[in-house]
Amino acid sequence: MNKLALLAKDKFISRKSYKSISKFIKDSKIFEKSPFTRVCSAWSIPNSEDFQTNIVYNFQHPEFKKPLFYNKDAQGEFLKESPSSKTSYPAGILSASDIYVSFPYPVHRWKGKVFVEALRGSSKFVSEPRYLIALETIPFAKKTKMPEGVLLAMPSLNNYYHWLVEILPRLRMVEENERLRDLPLIMPKNKLAKYVYDSLKITGYLDKVQFLEDGVYQFEKLHIPTLFSPPCSPSPLAIEWLRSHVLTETITKGKRRIYVSRRDSAERYVSNEVEVEELLSEFGFETICPGNYSLEEQVKIFQEAEMIIGSHGAAFANLVFTPSESVFIELFRKSRGNPVYRKLSAIRNLKYGVFVCQEDNAGQYVNINKLRELVEKAIKYV
Repeated sequence: MNKLALLAKDKFISRKSYKSISKFIKDSKIFEKSPFTRVCSAWSIPNSEDFQTNIVYNFQHPEFKKPLFYNKDAQGEFLKESPSSKTSYPAGILSASDIYVSFPYPVHRWKGKVFVEALRGSSKFVSEPRYLIALETIPFAKKTKMPEGVLLAMPSLNNYYHWLVEILPRLRMVEENERLRDLPLIMPKNKLAKYVYDSLKITGYLDKVQFLEDGVYQFEKLHIPTLFSPPCSPSPLAIEWLRSHVLTETITKGKRRIYVSRRDSAERYVSNEVEVEELLSEFGFETICPGNYSLEEQVKIFQEAEMIIGSHGAAFANLVFTPSESVFIELFRKSRGNPVYRKLSAIRNLKYGVFVCQEDNAGQYVNINKLRELVEKAIKYV
């Protein structure tokens, strides 16, 4: 396990090996058998002197309609309309005394329990080597004692979408709670993407964050805001908070046409991208690679867009800032149909379309003629 910890920490193992190790841990149910790790729902634990839950909101899954435009390859899940759901998702504040937190990978332990709500609602993270190792070594690590605070960090905080749309907006619950407003926000100091710092600065919270070095911390009391909604099901409350804290001006109609490239990614890239760019340039599209831009620059680009096309990816978290009635066409591989941006488009009242591509190794191949037909149809909605 020590060798595995070193490999996982320093990323000396390949992506394929990492996935194999993760699968082994998950299949062996190590995290379920361990005396230190008991993943459970915090809402199921009775309130006591050293543990309280406070449900602030209940998320209702919204309906979303079939895409306005799509190619003939879009079948099944790509065109399926989501039925209304009466199942609600509780969102609120978890408060626990004498709780341990490990950084840089944010996991916690309270009386042998791990709250699934603090893992973004999924126990999968404790089957990943880096999180499992961090969790299982908490009892044996040297602890630094800390006073009261609010845990802002969660797994996947270095994913642009998960941080921006799911994790950061939980500050809304902190703002609405008079007791929590003046407490420090707890974050790891290391392994943070630059946009995490930038977003905290833009929203006015950077000076309120206490960045902690790698290690294990024992808090007298810690408050953990949960997600507003299940992962990959955007919350209108979170989106509203983001727009009010990030946008400095309101643009009701964009003018730019944007093609979002994933050429810097190892997956879901467009294998015949030169052809796609040449086609889209005929319709006035410019190409951007989001990784080349700061958070503020990305916000501005999407805020000025009247039409956006690109492969499914975290950069489309920026649709939060796109003017209503703008057109968005999402490119998918046949085996991938995550509806998160379809849901986000519905909340923002964007005109949504889907284009299903042929798989090409880790990327996807775009039929140029079919794309031309779809773009010509979509432009009529601008």
